[in-house]
Amino acid sequence: MYMPTNIRMGITKVIQLNKIQEFYHYFHIFFVSLCRIYQRYYRYFYLALIYSRRKQIIVTIFFMKKEMLSGLTAVAAGILIAGCSDTFNPNSSQNGRIYACVDLDTEVITSAGSSKSPSRQATAVTASQLAIDLNSDDGRVSRHWDSLDLFPADEDFPTGAYTMEASYGAATDQGYDKPYYHGSARLNVKESETTPVSITATLANAMVSVTFTDNFRKFFQEYTPQLITAGDTRIAYDREEPCYVTPGAVTLQLDVTKFTGATATLTPKTFTAEPCHHYRLTVDVDAQAGEGQLILKYDEMLATEDVIIDLSDELINAPAPTLTPNGFASGDEISFISGNAPAETLKFTLIAHGGISSLAMSATSASLLEQGWPAEADLAAGDAALAARLKALGLSSVGLSRNPEKMAVVDLTEVTSHIEYIDGADNTTTLTFTARDNYGKVSEPLTLTFAVQKLEMSLSDAETVYEGETQAACRLNFNGNDPSKVVIQTRNARGTWENVEAVITPLSRAGARYHVLAKGVPSSGEVHLRATYGNQVSAPIIIERAIPPYALTHRDIDVFATSAKVTLIDNPAYTPASRRSRAAADVAATAELYASTDGGVTYNKVSDATLSGTTWTVTGLTPGSTYHFRATADSKPTAATTLATEEATQLPNSDMETWHRVAGKTSYWWIDYPGADENAVWGTLNQLTTSVGDGNTSMFSHKGTSYCAFSGTRPTGSGFSDRDVNHGSANTEKPHTGNYAAVISTVGWGDNDGNGGTSTGKGCKNLTPGELYLGKYDASTKSANYTGLAFGSRPSSLQFHYYYCTQNTKDYGYVEITVADAAGNTLATGNMQLTATPDYQPVTIPLNYGTDVAKAARIFVRFKSSDNSECHKINTTNLSCPKFGNLSNGRFTGSELFVDDLKLNY
Repeated sequence: MYMPTNIRMGITKVIQLNKIQEFYHYFHIFFVSLCRIYQRYYRYFYLALIYSRRKQIIVTIFFMKKEMLSGLTAVAAGILIAGCSDTFNPNSSQNGRIYACVDLDTEVITSAGSSKSPSRQATAVTASQLAIDLNSDDGRVSRHWDSLDLFPADEDFPTGAYTMEASYGAATDQGYDKPYYHGSARLNVKESETTPVSITATLANAMVSVTFTDNFRKFFQEYTPQLITAGDTRIAYDREEPCYVTPGAVTLQLDVTKFTGATATLTPKTFTAEPCHHYRLTVDVDAQAGEGQLILKYDEMLATEDVIIDLSDELINAPAPTLTPNGFASGDEISFISGNAPAETLKFTLIAHGGISSLAMSATSASLLEQGWPAEADLAAGDAALAARLKALGLSSVGLSRNPEKMAVVDLTEVTSHIEYIDGADNTTTLTFTARDNYGKVSEPLTLTFAVQKLEMSLSDAETVYEGETQAACRLNFNGNDPSKVVIQTRNARGTWENVEAVITPLSRAGARYHVLAKGVPSSGEVHLRATYGNQVSAPIIIERAIPPYALTHRDIDVFATSAKVTLIDNPAYTPASRRSRAAADVAATAELYASTDGGVTYNKVSDATLSGTTWTVTGLTPGSTYHFRATADSKPTAATTLATEEATQLPNSDMETWHRVAGKTSYWWIDYPGADENAVWGTLNQLTTSVGDGNTSMFSHKGTSYCAFSGTRPTGSGFSDRDVNHGSANTEKPHTGNYAAVISTVGWGDNDGNGGTSTGKGCKNLTPGELYLGKYDASTKSANYTGLAFGSRPSSLQFHYYYCTQNTKDYGYVEITVADAAGNTLATGNMQLTATPDYQPVTIPLNYGTDVAKAARIFVRFKSSDNSECHKINTTNLSCPKFGNLSNGRFTGSELFVDDLKLNY
């Protein structure tokens, strides 16, 4: 047949089979044998299995280049899996068989600097030396075979999930030539099928090699090295070849004798060995440094810096390390209640004149170990992950980071806050510390024990909670020492628990019982309460809500911006009514009213309220706010009523600072609008008094002049006044505050001569008092349309500042304000004549509402520069006139009303 050119070797074996299942046994023997022979020479091989019609299995193993392996392996895998899934006739319908394939990988992980192949290989054993263990998840099968060769390929096993393990040696084996190999795999035995399983066993312990330099050998008269592993197991390192150790903490100990006779036990820093790794340590001596320094160089795979130990006789003979406690004595037992950590400082100081080599810690604690606290650890090992884990659990230290020197401090104060009580467990925590210096000297052990007691916390004896109430009271039974840290929770409408404000006060001097007032519970339905303290949560209590015999009610029309009326009534939901001992009218006189502005969480007694019969009139409320009112009547809380006060809405452009100007056809007239544009809510008669304005100005046509067209209502300082031109002593145009005020002027206008200052026909054609009002000018009727402004509040008064300049001393201005309901009915109105003043002065127009007054819908405000009809005649008494021959800015001007800073009071 055709053979690819890159196939370097091929071996074929033909086996005659009587039964298909015999294939598995023969294949295993043949395959394993070939692997043992050829795997050391060829890293990649290929199996081809062909089952002939003559019941022969042709097994071909091709050794080939790596690039051809992928595709051929897929073909071989398909053939093998198909064969392994063959059915057979089992002894039971609930059985299946297992086909096991076991491999051995002796390669270990070494540092990049290890180029020698022996350092990359553990002691080799054969796959047939691996023992097999099979255990079913349900516990029905637990079998052991000393070798894979003894595993029965034709045995039936119950269907189900299994774990198969292959191993050589024992997990506890340590020493020379003591490798421990292990591998495992999960499998599921299926009915009437053979299930394949493949296991590769790898080195499960670690290898350590120590090299002693010539400088080291020459410096010491004698030396004895040992490897110390977990559990204080000591292995004499008397051959300079790899020694097998269990994974975990490993320390190289050196018992040395100097030529001076000084002896010491040197224990440099401990390191952590991982499975399937080969670590190399080098021990050297720098004899030129003082009396000599020992240098231990760690494998580059370890993030551990070299350790240097001073070999002077003085340090070798230094005293053993000491551990000095602060806040406790060694052997003390500190008792506390779970979640109530003692406040005392708990620290100890480590002093090691010979340098800190290790600080061993052992712990027995059901609570801490469950949270990740190690049962044993070396706090001086420089393990950053360990230090972070312990710090998260309350242990912190100074001086134990990488390369610790001679002193360190360990703080245990916060550890107690992480020790929790566990039901059914031993709730005693014991921590023991032992320090070792670089010369092998060991401190006396320091022991501290914590005995944690169970936190007792429960809620009981709930008081009655009425419908509408947002507070609930009950008793707290608590044996902790800080009730201020107890958090009360209620279950909200979403079914989740949330914290609520709670006032907790003691009921007894012993402090085991407290009164709880929970604020902010839901206002309807059952009240669910529970207490939490740290990680502890009490059982919840459920409080049934009662219907109160009395209730509060209100009418929307009785709610203003700063006042409202609420009435005490018999609660119609309280049935039967015969249960009520007295009627609302009988208890109102002694009832007390309360208000809440935080959604009914907190109620405060109302001081600004007057009671008349069963109705309170409450004043001093905040506009645009929601209030919850309730009362206590006959010593019982009432059902609450909720209301929203009206907004303290102000009039638009109340400060008269916003104006819009549309230019006329000449620079002597224009149209002013008291707002941001021509759609201002304030109306004027400016469109009327400028209606004949044009751009043509000559001795025959004066339509471009100010005395033909001028805006009677305008902002201060925005136009020219000829008062001083005509009279020489004009009143100054000025605002009360800000930049502008409204000037409302009586003006003469129309197509006229203007050359005369009399009323003999040569004066103005029309005289119109100026106006400022809420509404629009109707050009079709040439009149004001006092439509008002949509307005939902009911102010108590209108306040503004004005000053008034009269042309005719008998003249006076006018202001009126009206509030109406949706039907147009007047709810309140006020007006005033405005007389001459030398300067701005304040004015307040009260608005008085009757009883049972409806809600407001519109507001009307109107200012007028002249309200005396006798002053509306065209003459020089009522108007100042332009100079003779003026064809520009001269005007006919009557009385002027200056208005600024409008304000609605509530």
